Amino acid sequence: ALEDGALAIVGDATHDGVLDQAGLGRAKALVAAVRSDSDNLVITLSAKARRANILVVARAIDAEAERKLFMAGADRVVAPQQVGAERLAALVLNTDLAEFIDLMIAGKVVEFRVAEFRISENSPFVGRSLRDLDLRAEGGAMVIAIGQGRRHLHVNPDPETVFKPRQVIVAIGSQVQLDALKQMATGTETRA
Repeated sequence: ALEDGALAIVGDATHDGVLDQAGLGRAKALVAAVRSDSDNLVITLSAKARRANILVVARAIDAEAERKLFMAGADRVVAPQQVGAERLAALVLNTDLAEFIDLMIAGKVVEFRVAEFRISENSPFVGRSLRDLDLRAEGGAMVIAIGQGRRHLHVNPDPETVFKPRQVIVAIGSQVQLDALKQMATGTETRA
C-alpha cells in the first residue's frame, strides 16, 4: 500500500499508539478486520474506550466472537463465512434474487444504494403516513425501514406508519432517488 502511494500505517492495531497514529482521534469510523477475532475484540474495546461515539465495524470468524464484539461496543459485526454461505444458498435456491443482489453489490447496470437519514422537526413528512406520501411514485426510492435509531428499526414498515420528527429512515434506490428523498424528508440540499 505504501509503495502504491496509499496512506497506510505499519503497526499492531491492538496498541493504542498505532490507533492514534492512524487518526483515531478524528476518524468517523473504524473497521477492525485483522486475522484474529481476539485482536478485533481488543481493537474494538480500545477504540470504544477512547471514543465512545465512533462507528466500529468488526469482522468475526466464529459466532461467539460475534456476540463478544457486540458486547465490546461494535456497532456492526460482519461474519464473512456466514455472508458467503448465505450468498451460496441464495444462488442455489433463488437465481432471480441472486441476480438482483448482484446488481446491488457489483453496481452492474443499475447502481442501487442504501441511505439512512433523520426526519427533521419541520419536515413535510411529520404526521403523514407512508401511504399518504406515496414516496415510490414521488421520487422512486423505496423506504425499507423506519425507527428511532439503528438498533430500533422496523423493517418493511406498514404503509399506515406515520412519520415523527427525529425518526430514522432507511431507503434503497439510485443516488438521485435517495438525494431527492433526503431533501424531501430533511429539507436540506444534497450533493450535486
